[in-house]
Amino acid sequence: MAVIEVDEAEFASLKRVRDTVAKIATTPEAKKLLQKAHKLVDPNAVTPDLDADEAKVKETTEWQKKFEELESKIAAKDAEREKNESLAALNSKFEAGRAALREQRYTKEGIDAVEKFMQERGLPDHEVAAAYLEKQNPPQEVMNPRAFGSFNFIEPPKDDDAFLKALLDSKGDDDSAVIKAAVDAVGDLRGNERR
Repeated sequence: MAVIEVDEAEFASLKRVRDTVAKIATTPEAKKLLQKAHKLVDPNAVTPDLDADEAKVKETTEWQKKFEELESKIAAKDAEREKNESLAALNSKFEAGRAALREQRYTKEGIDAVEKFMQERGLPDHEVAAAYLEKQNPPQEVMNPRAFGSFNFIEPPKDDDAFLKALLDSKGDDDSAVIKAAVDAVGDLRGNERR
C-alpha cells in the first residue's frame, strides 16, 4: 500500500468526520438517516437497513392492498345478501297482501286496480291502498224493499194490508194487484235513485 502524506489539520478533520460517522452508525435511527443521505447523493449506493425497510414496506403495502380488496368483496357480498333478504321480505309481504285481498273476495280486476294505485302512490301495503280506494269509491247502497218481513199464507191477512188482501181475493185470476205493486216498487226505486 502506498503511503500518502496528509497535512495534520486535514488528517484531524478526516478523523473527526470518520468518528462522527461511526458514532452516527451506532444509533439505528441516525444510521437510517445517514443511509438516506448517502442514497440521495449516490442512488446506486448499497444501504442494507434502508433496503430492508423498503422491502418490508412493499410487502406490508401488498398485504394491506390484498386485505382491503378482500374486505371490500366481503362488504359487497354482505350488501348483496342484505338487499336480497330485504327484497324477499318485501316480496313476501306483497304476496301476503295480494292473498289477503283474494280472501276478501276481490276480483282480479279489483286487485289490479289496488296494485296500480299502490304503484302510483308509492304505497307498499295492499290493505292501506284497498281501504283508501273503498273510501273514495264506496259500494252502491242496497235498496230496502217497502215491505218488511215475510208473507204468512196460513193466517188471514190483516185489514191494513190491501195488496195482500187483493192478491188472495183474486186467487191468481186477476193481475191488477200485482201490476199496482210493481208500479209502486218502480216508483220507489226511481225515488231512491234521485236522492
